[in-house]
Amino acid sequence: MRKIVLLYMLLLCCGLAKAQVLCEVTYSAYINGIWGAWSQKYTDYYYGRFSEVYHIGDNRHPSEYSWKLTLHDFVRPDSKQIKEHYKKKEEWEYSGTLEYYVSDAYPTSLSQLKAFGYLAVTPWLHDVSKGQTPCVKRRQEVTVKILPYKDYPHYYNVFYHDVDNNEFNQGFAVHFWTNPLNW
Repeated sequence: MRKIVLLYMLLLCCGLAKAQVLCEVTYSAYINGIWGAWSQKYTDYYYGRFSEVYHIGDNRHPSEYSWKLTLHDFVRPDSKQIKEHYKKKEEWEYSGTLEYYVSDAYPTSLSQLKAFGYLAVTPWLHDVSKGQTPCVKRRQEVTVKILPYKDYPHYYNVFYHDVDNNEFNQGFAVHFWTNPLNW
């Protein structure tokens, strides 16, 4: 009986550990209608599912994200639809919301894309007690294109309006090299 309880506890703990997944990613910035180079591959922590992705720090709660992408009109495709899109090289397109942070040093998403190639401002690195102003959360409506895939989505292309000229000329792509979100 003890072995069964111990096994159950281990399985429960392992199942809960999937809330925060370390995976390999690369990013590319999309500025003024032009894609930049892909960043070097590095490991980072992500949380979520197919339709909602959080970029979080190590040992952070998912509510402490640096950016969060939510797809509004998402319906999970079946294996037949996945094969069909892959064969025809058709992207999946969704509307969604992107939440991210800005700071005094990087007051816009564009300034972050130019500096880092992705949205990099993290609220947990700003210490108000040391005179730093707190980060401010921004919310942006986006169009998300997921490139065709066989096993799980690898590429999320996120496009949104530049606040100055109201054109879809900003965004970023994230390439998941490992399966991060338990698809």
